[in-house]
Amino acid sequence: MSLISSMCAALSEIIRPSSAAVPSTEKAADLGVNTRCRQRFQGPGKPLLVVFGPGELDVNRPVYRSLLAPIECNYVIFQSRSTDFFITDWSAIVAHIRELGVQWNPRRTVSWGFSMGGYASLRLGLNENPEIACSVAVTPHFRLGASVSRAQRLKQLPKNAECPDLVDSLNQSTLQTKFRIYLPTHSIGDTIHVLDAQQVRSSRAEIHYLNVDHGIELKWKEDGLLRPAFESLTADGTWRHSEVCTASTADIATAISAVDYLYQSHGETRTLRKLRDEGVMEAEWHLRKAIAYLARRDWDGFRESASRSLKLGAAKRGFPKIFQDAFLDAGTPLALSATLLSWTLRYDLGATRKFLDTHRGMEIIRGHMEFSDLCY
Repeated sequence: MSLISSMCAALSEIIRPSSAAVPSTEKAADLGVNTRCRQRFQGPGKPLLVVFGPGELDVNRPVYRSLLAPIECNYVIFQSRSTDFFITDWSAIVAHIRELGVQWNPRRTVSWGFSMGGYASLRLGLNENPEIACSVAVTPHFRLGASVSRAQRLKQLPKNAECPDLVDSLNQSTLQTKFRIYLPTHSIGDTIHVLDAQQVRSSRAEIHYLNVDHGIELKWKEDGLLRPAFESLTADGTWRHSEVCTASTADIATAISAVDYLYQSHGETRTLRKLRDEGVMEAEWHLRKAIAYLARRDWDGFRESASRSLKLGAAKRGFPKIFQDAFLDAGTPLALSATLLSWTLRYDLGATRKFLDTHRGMEIIRGHMEFSDLCY
């Protein structure tokens, strides 16, 4: 063998991982009706991480795999083809986790879930078998029956399904499972869950409120915090999130007050209190407030919230239909319709053409509007 060949052979041995270092491959299979299950076995006795994915994702997309690749643990990841909060296949899911517990004999089992998966993670932690050491729920639901919850609006829950009230279950549980819950105060769709969390009295539940929108997990991933979270959770559970975005008592109170705007925007009459929410950077938050004000014919409130929502991106997929309807509504003050027309010039020229091709649009253009009414 030549010197060069010998050097190449030696170098290949250095850079080639040994068979013991090569991570075991992930296996995937369908479970029940809606669920896709992906799992990795590295060896008996290793910690078992149970992950429930969020809704509205392609089940064939290998979420979490790259994050979990270097972590010394066995794992099983559940994804659903439906936004059904894993209700449809729950019995099969629990049975599968129990079976893995028997086969793999983990020294520690923990669960993690984001959004829809947060509900499932909490629910799993409330089971006696399998025994869960720590259950983490990021942006979870607690009650699926609220009329304004995503669970009801998406209408994908199976009929007559068992949907436990997790507030009551947490308060009544005598298990030793630790629950770590993270809720956003800058997501109007999640304000109902912030309100529910205020009723949790269990000493085993550690609840954190963060001044971010619904995507807490995505933010942690972008900030490089998600993998360390999984590493610590599977090792000993001592992981703590960054305190940078921790919400104050006033922030939590604002989120709770915003629940009334959420209900009003969905047609349920509520008393609306002035919110100090200038720091909330979620377009949907201010869009829902605008809808709530519109329903009450509070034109000043509507104008302010609508403007704020547009600045934050409410027109990224086109000028919101609710604003188009308001423009055409004969009950809308003409000056406000003119303002809506002026906003389309900045955010959606397609809507400008539509507005101008209406009697209302011609009325504005041919009328004697004040210049300030056409400014934005």
